[in-house]
Amino acid sequence: MAVQVGGFPGMSSHLTRTIRAPVNPMDKSTVFSIFPKPIKDTKLTISPGRFELAAGTYDKPSLLIVGPSSWWKHVDENQPILEIPQSSVQIAESIVRDWANR
Repeated sequence: MAVQVGGFPGMSSHLTRTIRAPVNPMDKSTVFSIFPKPIKDTKLTISPGRFELAAGTYDKPSLLIVGPSSWWKHVDENQPILEIPQSSVQIAESIVRDWANR
């Protein structure tokens, strides 16, 4: 008789780990803000997915250096989770677009 120790039945725990591929150290983007209140944005489906900008002014804008993030796609029970990398430009654009559409 087989006994399942932790996890979900049928799922191999070594296949469901998320391991990030090496990140390009040159992939950086900058987001500037002149909004007088802090901006906090959390994207639950990517990692890293938490972004915070301090309050800024026209004379002294705040800035945030954004790097690349990744999300993972679960293809099959017997396949490892597939990493889908997103460039810093895509992440910075998403931060600005999501804030502007609130």
